[in-house]
Formats: sequence, C-alpha cells, structure tokens
Amino acid sequence: MEIVRPGLSTGNKIVDDQHQEILTLAREAMNRFDESRGGNSSEFHTLLNTLATLAARHFHTEETLLRQNACPTLKEHQEEHAAYSERILDLLMKAMAGNLDRSGLLSVMEDWTTHHLLVWDAGCVHYLQEGRHVETRDGIPLPSSPTEH
Repeated sequence: MEIVRPGLSTGNKIVDDQHQEILTLAREAMNRFDESRGGNSSEFHTLLNTLATLAARHFHTEETLLRQNACPTLKEHQEEHAAYSERILDLLMKAMAGNLDRSGLLSVMEDWTTHHLLVWDAGCVHYLQEGRHVETRDGIPLPSSPTEH
C-alpha cells in the first residue's frame, strides 16, 4: 500500500516515510508467512520485532510533534499508540510460542491504516508539521490566524 496517496499523507515527510516503512514491513510479513505455506517462526518473530521497533520510533516521532505543537488530542493519541504497541507485543509473544498469527497481524495493520491513519492522524495533520509552534494559554492552544492554513 502506497501511503503517499491523498488521505493517507500527513504532509510531513518524516512521518509519511515512517508510515510507509511500517506498512511495507507488515506487507512483507504477511506475504512471506502466508498461512498456506507456513513459515519459520524465528524469521516471523524477527520481522515482528523489527515492526515493533519501527512502530515505537514512529510513535515517539508523532508524539513529540504533537506535544511540540500543542495538539489537544495528544493524550488520546498516546493511548492509541500504546494499544497498537500492546497488540504488536501480543503477536511477538505468540510467535515466540510458535504461533505465526498472520491474521492477527493483518487485523492490526488494517485497523492501523483505516482507523489510526485515516482518522487520528488525518485529524492531527496540522499538528504533525515540523516547526509549527502553537501559542497556548494555560496549556490550551489559541485559535490560529487565517494565514496559518
């Protein structure tokens, strides 16, 4: 899946590149470990571990930008990230036990694409921009001027 298409791009190259990297790795995992062909649990585990590492780095990047730009939904975004991290950890634990849960990975990635990217990230696009500094009063973002859009 190419995320550079409208609706999936945040407009921030770093964030979009990270999204693409995660989606590419997840697709590779699903293709390499097709349930009908089986697969090596060690390889699947390694791939999931890489996915977990990339996701953690990406979530940190997003949360840093959202915090710097005073995003009003930062806490909810962090909770979403924690839930995805937990789901990936669950897949890793299953893989360690020899269960290559391809359908679980597909579920996580479909949900992340259709819900997180298209709803959460799309709703925060303005706050995911590098160098955007939002004026706040008592931790609440002040309305932006029309020239900022």
